[in-house]
Amino acid sequence: MDINGETHIATYLQWDLLRAGVVHLLSEYAGNAGYWIDSDSYQSHPDVFITDEKGFMRLMMSSKDAKEDTRHKTAILLVTAIKSPFFVRMTVRQGVRGYVCLNDQLESRLATAVKAILDGSTYLSPSAAQALDDAYVHDDLYSRITPYNIRILYLMGQHQSGIEIAQVMQRSPTAIHKIQSHLRQLFGVKSNSELLVAAYECGLLLSAPAIPFTAETTGQNSGISRIG
Repeated sequence: MDINGETHIATYLQWDLLRAGVVHLLSEYAGNAGYWIDSDSYQSHPDVFITDEKGFMRLMMSSKDAKEDTRHKTAILLVTAIKSPFFVRMTVRQGVRGYVCLNDQLESRLATAVKAILDGSTYLSPSAAQALDDAYVHDDLYSRITPYNIRILYLMGQHQSGIEIAQVMQRSPTAIHKIQSHLRQLFGVKSNSELLVAAYECGLLLSAPAIPFTAETTGQNSGISRIG
């Protein structure tokens, strides 16, 4: 399916410059045929929804309470600077059909990604494909980590003490310390500083802390094929 007058592409990108660039790049192929809407109109089910990690977060959060899961009705194409193996793995398992890392030359890949998605394929830019390959190295660890664990790791990375983390998580300091001990054992390290280094190297500490780490980030593969 080519980009044509019947193609409905929606965009939600937090940076105006990036959104303008995306629209400009695709307009060279679509001319005046494609049309653009904001995220509030996502429920109209465009053919492709181009978004970043913030838009993805909003979409996942809004679909949590929806009676009907909208994530699989529209093909989602992520355009982001995040190339964490854990994040790429999570988004692919949640049904994202395209993932383009900004360091992979958006200009030469965006239209290719959209066309592939419209043709029913899945597209990962080179950095995203490599990240997904890397994720398989840590797949056992990713399957054992919980969203709660990840939140605590993030707060630790923000240099918050056990007492401060307990206040944020509404748990006792003792409970937080037990979880930290469990995480040190899980990663095979002896100190919290070593734990943070290991978590970072495994791609578990992201620059976007509000990413909706749900139960769907763990467990069995959803059946979406890996793209090399």
